[in-house]
Amino acid sequence: MNNYIKLIQPLLNSAALALFLFVIPVAMASDSERHQRINNIDVYLGVIPSQLALEHPEMHKKNSPSRHDYHVLVALYDINTGLRIKNAEVKASVSDSALTFEEKTLDPMHIYDALSYGNFFSMSVPGKYKIQIEIQRAGMSQAEKASFVYQRPND
Repeated sequence: MNNYIKLIQPLLNSAALALFLFVIPVAMASDSERHQRINNIDVYLGVIPSQLALEHPEMHKKNSPSRHDYHVLVALYDINTGLRIKNAEVKASVSDSALTFEEKTLDPMHIYDALSYGNFFSMSVPGKYKIQIEIQRAGMSQAEKASFVYQRPND
């Protein structure tokens, strides 16, 4: 029985991650703190511990993550077409109440043939973090901005 569990564990981990990243955010979008509609863009935010993200090398490669690193990712949809936005430059900044601030470009990631944008950020203490997303679409003169609050859980 243990050998069987070892064989299917990676599949179960992948299925759980897919559920977390794609199914649950869409189902909860109408009343979620992880969704914003700005002009013609639906922005969905996901934040997961780095340990979960590292199980999926298609997301990013990080050599030695801190146990307090979190993977911030966004999925972007064009409101008019309902399609994922694939040609954007996306940046995020993460700050907490102690005035720590980190800004990074969110890298395009293809997970299960779906494009999202993400990167790792340090969230060293439990509490509220402000996550600001800046989206620059190709052919648009002005960037769109979304702002979220994420409550980092206790260890």
